[in-house]
Amino acid sequence: MVAEADGGAADVEGLRTSKRQKIGEEETEASAPSTSTRAAVLSRKGGSYYLPEEGKGTFAEGGLQVEEPITRFVYNQEDVIGACDGFVVFCPFRREKSATIEAQNLILEVAPKTKFETVRSASRGKCVLRLGGDRGRRQGAPLLLQEIMERLDSGVSKLPKFCHRLVPIQAISVCQEEELRRHAKVILAEVKDPEASFAVSCKTRRVKVEDGDDVNVLDVLAKTYSVVFPKAKVDLKNPKVVLLCETFGTNLCAISAVTSELIQVRAKGISIRPLAAPSATTNNKE
Repeated sequence: MVAEADGGAADVEGLRTSKRQKIGEEETEASAPSTSTRAAVLSRKGGSYYLPEEGKGTFAEGGLQVEEPITRFVYNQEDVIGACDGFVVFCPFRREKSATIEAQNLILEVAPKTKFETVRSASRGKCVLRLGGDRGRRQGAPLLLQEIMERLDSGVSKLPKFCHRLVPIQAISVCQEEELRRHAKVILAEVKDPEASFAVSCKTRRVKVEDGDDVNVLDVLAKTYSVVFPKAKVDLKNPKVVLLCETFGTNLCAISAVTSELIQVRAKGISIRPLAAPSATTNNKE
C-alpha cells in the first residue's frame, strides 16, 4: 500500500511538473520578441530597422525594411553628409508628420521600391528625407520631382494638404567653403548644357559657422558655377539652370541643380514650384 501511495504521489508530481513546463513554454513563446523586434536588435541604421537577410541588412545596401510609418530621426550629421538623393519637405509648423507621410506617398507612386530615412532638420516646418533602396529607374531627385509634378498637374496624383514643396537634394554638405565647392562641382558635372544661363537660389545667404565667421553660401555657389562653366551667364529672370541650396540643422546645406520646369521666379526670388496651395485646415492640430 505504501508503495502504491508513493507511486501515485510520484505520478501526480510528474503531472504537475509537466504542466508547469508547458505553461512556462507558452509564456516564453508569448513573450519572445517578434521578427521585427529581433531584426531591430540585429540590424539598426539611423533608427530604421531592416531584416538582415542575404547580407542586405543596412539602409545603403537596400535591406528589407520592417514596416514602420515614419522612421526615427538620424541625428548624427556625419551619417548624412555626401552625395545622396532626397528631398527637403516644406510644410506648416506642427504638420511635419503629416507632410512626411504625404511626401513618401507621392514618391512611392512614382518609385514604388523607395525606402526612406528621415534626417533631423531642427527647423520648424521643414523635414528632410533621404531615399534608398532599389527604385527601379535610378533617376535622381530632380527628375523624380518632375514626374511627381507632372502627375499632380494632370490629376493622376492627389494634391497634398500639408506638403507644400519638395526641394530636391543631390548632396548634403557641411557649411564650409571648400566642402560646398566640392559637392557643387560633383552636381554640376551632370548639367548637360555648359552655356545655359543660371541662377543660384539660397534663402539663407549667410550662415554663421562654429569659429564665428560667416560663410556666404550664395557667393560660394555662384563662383563655383562660373568656374565650372565659364561661358554661362547669370540670369535672375529666366534661368535655364538653378543651383539650389537649403540650410537645415546646425550647419548643413542640401544642394541640387534643377531646370526651369521646376522653378518659379517671383519678386522675392527664385524657388521650387509649390505642389499645392496651402490648405485652410493647416492651422488645426493633428
